[in-house]
Amino acid sequence: MRVPKFSAGGFAGGGSGYTSKAVKQGPTTGVQETLQMGEALSRFGKGVSALSQQYQNEVDEAEIQSSANLFDEYSRNVLDPKNGFRSKVGRDAKDGYDQEVKDLEAKRQEFGQRLTNQRQRDIYNKYSRNRADRTRYFIDNHASKEVRSFNIGEKEATLSGKVADYVGLSTMVDRDSQAEQRSMLEIKQAVNDLADMQAVGPEKRQQMLDTAVGGAREMTVSSLIDLGRLGEAEKALDSSEFNQIKEAGYRSQLKAAIKEQDRAAKLEASNERTRQLSNDLQDIVNSTAEDDETIANEIENLVGTTDKVQYGTPAQRGVAIRQRVLEYVEREQRAGRMDAGQAASFQAQ
Repeated sequence: MRVPKFSAGGFAGGGSGYTSKAVKQGPTTGVQETLQMGEALSRFGKGVSALSQQYQNEVDEAEIQSSANLFDEYSRNVLDPKNGFRSKVGRDAKDGYDQEVKDLEAKRQEFGQRLTNQRQRDIYNKYSRNRADRTRYFIDNHASKEVRSFNIGEKEATLSGKVADYVGLSTMVDRDSQAEQRSMLEIKQAVNDLADMQAVGPEKRQQMLDTAVGGAREMTVSSLIDLGRLGEAEKALDSSEFNQIKEAGYRSQLKAAIKEQDRAAKLEASNERTRQLSNDLQDIVNSTAEDDETIANEIENLVGTTDKVQYGTPAQRGVAIRQRVLEYVEREQRAGRMDAGQAASFQAQ
């Protein structure tokens, strides 16, 4: 048997040893299919995972949007100028502000409690807080304006009260000049407080002072005229500075009041005279006195006539007296001392 000899490079004789050729072989068909299936499954798994995530995202978005829509609707209702917080004015806005803010936050949290996972809650909270901040801006803005308006209204009411106090003091029968001065200072302080709140300039402030002080003095004059204390009203008118047109109006009103007061005084005097005359005439008619001269003198004193009538029986005296009375009534009417109503009443007796 020949034994092959090996050299450093291979078999002896320069050959390569074994004659079988080395072939580079790939995976078998089964292995290749397995690898391809694995890759496909991997891709499928990734696709399933992506689809699952997409589904969850859509679920989250729907739930978040649902809660956000509820809060949006609530916020719009809060800001409704007809039925919401913005419809409240003055004290209602002032007193309702704190509760409105608490209710807004409570509703925001309530709608968030419908959400089922942390991602939903985080996104909703971010959105709803921004929405709540915008809503709060309008709530705060409305409340601020209304509270300011309410405070101004209260200051104006205070000023009106101070003016009324001054008029009450200045129309008292026993007037206290020091109390009136203090009252006028209170009016000016109330005006300054109102001007400070409205942040008006010096010119407007002075105009407000002039209006308030002038108004108090005008009301004093008007009240004194209404009370019939015309002398005091004229004195008050003379001692204060008034707008020229208003002063002329008060002067005219005062003149008419004085005229009416004089007329009323004359009318009352006539009424009293008429009542007394009626009583006296009735006494004469009922008299049984036979002294014609005495009766004639009484008639003369009562109705201002010097005619002497011879009286006979009481009936005759009554006719004569009535004639004198009718003449008297006519004279009083012509002189303006007796009106038609009084005359008719007197003639009916």
